[in-house]
Formats: sequence, structure tokens, C-alpha cells
Amino acid sequence: MENELNYLINTDSILPKEYYLSFDCSNLLNNTEFINGNSKTIIEILKQTKTIELHSQLSNIKSAKFIPILNIENLENELLNANINENALIANISINLDLEKLIFSFEKQLEIGTGILLIYFETKIIANDKRNGLLLRYYKVEQVVQEKENQITIDQNNNNNNNNNNNNNQQIPFLVTQFEPCDARRLFPCWDQPNIRCSVKFELIVPNGYQAICNTPQIGSSSQYSDLNALKFIFEKSVPFPSYLIAFAVAPLMFFERKVTLPIYEQSILQNDLKSIANRDINVRVCALPSSDYLHDPTVAEFALDVAQFALEFYTTKFQLDCSLKKLDLLSVPKLPSLGMENWGLNTFLEDFLLTFPTTHLSRTQRIARLICHEIGHQWFGNLVTVNAWRFLWLKEGMARFLEYNVVTTQFPEWDYWNHFYTEIVIPVLNLDETLQAHPVEAEVYSPKEITKIYDQITYGKGACILRMIANMLGIDNFINAVGFYLRQNSFNCTSKNNLFSALNLYKTDSNLFNEKMIEDFLARSGHAILLTNISLAKSKNLEQLKNKDLNKTEIETETEIETLYDLIVIDLEQKLAIKNKEPSNLTHAFELVIDIKIKSQNKLNRFKIDQLSNRIEINLETPINNQHFTDEWIKLNWQNVAFVRINYDNESWQKLIKAIATNQITTLDCLGLIADATAAFNMNLLDQSIIHSLFITIFQLKIQTNIVIWHFALTNFLNMNFEKTIERNNNNNNNNNDNDNFYGPYFLLFEENLKIVTQLRSEDAQQIKKMLESYFLKFNNH
Repeated sequence: MENELNYLINTDSILPKEYYLSFDCSNLLNNTEFINGNSKTIIEILKQTKTIELHSQLSNIKSAKFIPILNIENLENELLNANINENALIANISINLDLEKLIFSFEKQLEIGTGILLIYFETKIIANDKRNGLLLRYYKVEQVVQEKENQITIDQNNNNNNNNNNNNNQQIPFLVTQFEPCDARRLFPCWDQPNIRCSVKFELIVPNGYQAICNTPQIGSSSQYSDLNALKFIFEKSVPFPSYLIAFAVAPLMFFERKVTLPIYEQSILQNDLKSIANRDINVRVCALPSSDYLHDPTVAEFALDVAQFALEFYTTKFQLDCSLKKLDLLSVPKLPSLGMENWGLNTFLEDFLLTFPTTHLSRTQRIARLICHEIGHQWFGNLVTVNAWRFLWLKEGMARFLEYNVVTTQFPEWDYWNHFYTEIVIPVLNLDETLQAHPVEAEVYSPKEITKIYDQITYGKGACILRMIANMLGIDNFINAVGFYLRQNSFNCTSKNNLFSALNLYKTDSNLFNEKMIEDFLARSGHAILLTNISLAKSKNLEQLKNKDLNKTEIETETEIETLYDLIVIDLEQKLAIKNKEPSNLTHAFELVIDIKIKSQNKLNRFKIDQLSNRIEINLETPINNQHFTDEWIKLNWQNVAFVRINYDNESWQKLIKAIATNQITTLDCLGLIADATAAFNMNLLDQSIIHSLFITIFQLKIQTNIVIWHFALTNFLNMNFEKTIERNNNNNNNNNDNDNFYGPYFLLFEENLKIVTQLRSEDAQQIKKMLESYFLKFNNH
């Protein structure tokens, strides 16, 4: 395996500790393609060696030398005089383009000890919208930008070849970084892999009128730099973190600030319920390019600041752990390669996904909240504790995805946001996981180019679904406590899934059925099961014994009554591999599942483990029932849709559940699950057309004003069905094309009626339904 992963760097001989980085961006306004930089890296030589390996994608390494540190206590002077140190060893430079490695070779052995690796280089500025690195972006200057505050003043006299006489059309350049997963090597030569953590200290030279921000707070004020028309910014040294979290921006910025007070907990990893021993303040800023839309309107940043504050407080108190941030900047960036990035202390967000306005739609506001909670959550899982290999990417991204919904639901309970988790995360992942594009959640990568391929719905979404299953088994409070223990135990370190499992196992009991082997199987396999169920009544041995005992004549009525009663619900289950739009295939071995089952007549949930290709579940009824009563006794498997699985029922059970939907006995979340499972089962040729027809007709007869989430989801599934297959089935079953009118006729009538209603409603869901209905009429009116 080590030979296959030769794109990584072994740290047995060389261990980097600290990066001191300096970049001269003063020529930014001159259409430059490169900026000059130098790095001074404190490294420990653990074994004698003549070579130093780093990652790099830079085309111009000007020089490199190694300087042994003779007096570590005088490190500041050693760094200051590194360039003129007489003991410096000059490096010969070679590059491995395939592995993106830079190799420095020395004539003499580097002795065991500490030293400085000094490198001078040029960094290419990336103008491509979709690539990572040091990114060049532009924004349009507006007259309103001319303000007294230095941070939003542009010097219009700078030599800019793009200048023209109309300042309102002037395009002002600025710089921002984006490195995850492995593009810090585009900024400077470094050890660019997640299991190597180094502190970083920045010095940035920028044009007058520009601001510079990075991972850490600025030291003092900016100062005029030499005789250039430029300013120098110096920043504090950071705590150690991996290179992909390094970040800075050079731009004319305006700031919206808030002081957030967070508790500090006693230092312990051995218990939950830790005591808060003090408080500390952290400065949170929303940073944006100047615009007349919000220059004098701080309310545009209030929502982002509210969510950021709530998220910081939520994670800190739930995990009982300070994430060690000294400040947190949330920066809005046009044309960022991703929606957001969790850089330590400097989170970046794609423009339009941070600030909110009176015209911002609710769905965008919700997405902004979720995105902020995701990136801030990473300050704990991802930044404070980092995965030690990219195959464990789900450990930070799946966790961030799952917990962002917990935070948003807690802050905004009126949004019913777990419904969104199902429609936005679970359903897209189930659909993808049923195709040839599916891959295991835990997937090994063998080159830098392969790493970006696993930043997808499977890693994020299925990883989140697996963690939700674990949280359901343990209970959410136990799950949060276990994650807090895991974070406290591994702070400022790199981990694998085994570290998390060790913490989760502390909360394992016989009753919650948590099983590490089950989770391992889900991580290692692509695809998932569909459970084919058949539900019936049976008699327990106790009831049989009561029926067969000797009865006298006065008990004849009781005997007759017992003969018709049943006290067991029997669910026969068969597992198949779900394949999108095709009949399921046989599995070689079963997925192990923990399924919660809800029965209409019982207040409690019934929890069962399913671990065979064929299973039989027996549920005791407290009060025996007869067949007549059973006609109303609906049974819903996978209550709240927690297990990552599809469910298909026998026809009688489907009809009971459809009746329960019509009478509002099923929760919205479970109704969404039934719609999705029925649609999938129909497209897999498992479900009768009469059942899917009955389900959709029932839902579209619901009052749209009070069931708009269900209506919207059902309509989406209805329109995504394979209508050609539906018509073909209908014709094959009835041998009469005229019967298509009987199939589609009721939908037309219902849709026409509800189109009039949604036209009067203003909600986003209503407007989307309106567009979908209009599209339906346009597409199918001629069938």
C-alpha cells in the first residue's frame, strides 16, 4: 500500500514544524501573472539525510538552502538572518511532475537537529474560475467606494492598465486562496497532505488602499512598505494545522463585526459534564467587497453573524471544547471554486451565499445558514482534529454535513429542517448509490488528481446518513458526548475512523444495538438494499395454549372469540440490491441494518436488527386483534427514514399506509419516505401501477396549503417517473390505449384545480409547484 501511495511524503527523516511565509503582492494592479514569495520552514531532521522532499506545483523555484539552527532559543534572529547565514547548505533542485514533488539534494549530510529551509520562488496567479490556488478575481468599482476609512478606499491613481476615464467601469483585481484538498503546493513548496500539521505566520505586502486578512489576527497596524506605494501586514503565528487550511486574501474590504463570548472548559478528556471555568471573547467578522447595495446597511450581515454566533456557541457547549480560534472571518468571494471553505479562522463563501437582503428567498437563507454551520463545524472536526488520510474524508465532511442540520434545526425549529435533510441529502444519495457511479464511502486514492473525485455526494451525503444511523442507535445525546470525547482526546492531532469508533463504543449497550462491524460494512461497500416485505398476523404460543385448553360449555363464546384473535404481527423480509430503474439483483451477503418500526396501535417504536438476506420479525401485540381490526393496523418500517435502505411493502400494507396518509396519521418526514420508496419500487418493476396511482391521487387530494412540502416532493417524484414505462405497463395490462385517459385524467383535474390555488400563494414551494404544473400540462397535454 505504501508503494501505491507514493504521492505522499514520508516524515520518518524530516518533520516540518512551522511555516514563515512572505508574499509581495504590491504589483497586483499591474496585470502581473506572478507574485514573489519566500518561505522559511522550521524542520526537524530525525535521521541523517541528503535530501528533502516537498510538494510543489510551482514552475519557478529561484533558490533553496538549509540553515542549521545553532541556538533554538534565539529563533527570531536565526529567521531574520537566515539569508546571510554562512553555514547555509545550497540545494540542488529537481522536480517530479507526476507526483507533484520537489526534491532538494545536498552535497553534505543534514545532521539530526533543527534547521531552517529557506526557499525563494514565484507563485502563479490563477485566473481560471474552476481551479484552486492563489486566485485572481475582479470586482467593479463604484463611486460610493470613495470613503474615509482606509479599508474601503481605492487609490485611483495607481497604474492599472485596465483603467479608463469612467471609474464606474473599472475592474479592480484582488487575491484570495482556495487549496483543499491539495493545492497549497500551488502557493509555496510545502508538505501538502492532511496528516502533517504545521503552524504558519504570514507577512503580506499589498497595494495602498487594500486590506490583507489571513488565518490569524493582524499584529498592530499596517505600515508603509519601503518607497513602494504599498503596505505591509504582519500576522500572528497560528496553531498547527494542515496546509490545505492555509488562507489569505488581499482586497479592498469592508467589515461587519460582532464580539462573541464563549465558555472555556476544564482540561479533561475523561468525562462529559465538564465545568466551564472561564469565558473568552472572539471577534467574528463578515468581510465583503465594497458595494452600494450595503455600504451603509449593516443589516445585510446580521443573519450571517447570528448564525455564526449560534454555531460557535452550539459546538463549543455541546462538545465542551474550545476550538482555539482567536478570530473568525467570513469572507464573501465572487467565483469561488466551491460554495464554501473552512480555512482556519478565515472561512470563505461564494458570493450570494453569505449576505442576505429583504429580497433573499427563504430557500437561499436556509442554504446560507446550513453552509455557515457546515464551515464553522469544521473548525472542530477537520481543523482541530484532522483525518490522517483522504480515504477518511467522510469523517470530517460527513460529520459536518450531519451536524449542520442539527444546528440549523436547533436554531430554527420552525423550518422542520430534518425534512430537508431527507429531500436534499438522503434522496439524492440513494439515487446515486443505485448507479454505476457509486463508490464506497471509504475510498482509497492513488494520486493527487483522484482526491477531488471523492468530494461528492457519496462522501458527504452517505457519510452523513451513516452517522445519522449511529446517532439514532446511540441516541443523539450519547452521540454528541462521544464526538466531544473523540475531539478532546485527539485535539491538534490526526485520526482515523478507529479513533471515532473507540469513542462511540463507550456508549454502546445491548439495547441500542450499535455495531461497529455494521458501520464498517456500510463504509466499505457501495450500493444499498431494498427490503421486500410481507406483513401478516399470527398467534403466539401463549395464545395457542389458551385456545387449546379444556373449556366448559359456559366458555364456548370465549373459545370462538380466541379462535379469531391474533397477538403477533409477522414481517417477512428479503434483501435485494437496489438498482435505479431496474429490477433489484441478488446480494451475496446482507447489509446489517437497525430498523425502527411504527405500528398504528402502539405508542412505542419497535427496534430490530436485520442481518440476513431473509429475516422474519415478530412483534407482540399487547391486545390481540382479529382480521377486521387488522385492516386498519398500518405498519411503517424505517420510521423517520433513518436507516439507509429502501422499503417495499405488499399491496395490502401499501393500501393501509396510503389510507393513513389521507387521514394525516403519518408524519411529514415518513410521508416523504413512503413517496420516495414507492416511486423507486415502481421504477424497479416491484410495485403495481394501481398502488402508485392510489398513492399519488391520495396525496394530490390533500389540501395543498397545509401540505405543501409533501405536495412539492410528490409532484417532483411524479414528474420524474418513467412515463413511457407507465404507459407501456398500462397498455400491456389493459390492451386499450383509451385507458391512458383513465390513468392521467384524475391528475389533470387535480392539477388544474391546484394550479389555481398555488397561483394565489407566494411561498417559494408554491411558485415552484406552479412552474412544475405548467410544465406538466405543456409536456403531456397531447398524450
